[in-house]
Order: sequence, then structure tokens, then C-alpha cells
Amino acid sequence: VAKDHAARRPERGRKMHEPLLGHDRLSVEGDRRLVEPVPVRTAHKLGADIVIAVDIGYKPHEASVRSVIDVSFQSMQIAINALRREQLMVADLVIRPALHEQDVSREAAASLIAEGERAATRVLVELKKRLANPSP
Repeated sequence: VAKDHAARRPERGRKMHEPLLGHDRLSVEGDRRLVEPVPVRTAHKLGADIVIAVDIGYKPHEASVRSVIDVSFQSMQIAINALRREQLMVADLVIRPALHEQDVSREAAASLIAEGERAATRVLVELKKRLANPSP
């Protein structure tokens, strides 16, 4: 919880690969994800007292490979997942919804939300402890 407000990803709602202009340069969605897929350190630097990360990372070993493009995509995801695992280690709490076998389409939104709620419930006791006894 960063200074009484939650940080939101600016990419939400944009089309994939839609260019953005920022800091005098043009970039496409995803380039930041290659450097910091779970921005835990950034949240701490911005003043967050407690950083709760949500692990919704893609599991490349669960996908079928049918083309060279699939191989390239999986290779990139393996590298991103290595960064993701490292960054999750410095989060105060990690919520891990079991999404690996779920339909992630818009039509499945209700079941995805329910799984997110179940995963959040699993860390609720630990969250309450940390809020009651914040570390300096």
C-alpha cells in the first residue's frame, strides 16, 4: 500500500503493442515488463510500506509449441520468469492465484476473480500480522 493509494499499471486497457510516447522516446507495451515484470523494488522506492505482489506469470512449460514463433515466445517468457522469480523474493507478501489451468478469456472473468479472492484469503492472516507489526 503505497502512501494510502495503490499503484496501477498504466498499460491496462491499451491494445497490445500500441506505441506510447514518454520521456521523449517511443516504446511499445511490454518493454518495461522485460526489465521489471514485478516492480517490487520500484514500489518500495516510491514509498510503499508493504508490497503485496500478485504472481500471475505465464508458465511456458504448460503451453504447446507448434511453430518457431511459439519457441521464440517461450524463450522470452523463460527469461522474464527468471526476473519475475527474483523480484517476487523481495515482496513482503505474494499472492499466487492458481491460474495455470484456467481459461483466461474475458468470459472467464468471474472464475478468475474468484480464484484471486481465494489466493488473497490464503495470505490474509500473514497480511494482518504485518499490518499489526510493521517493520521499521
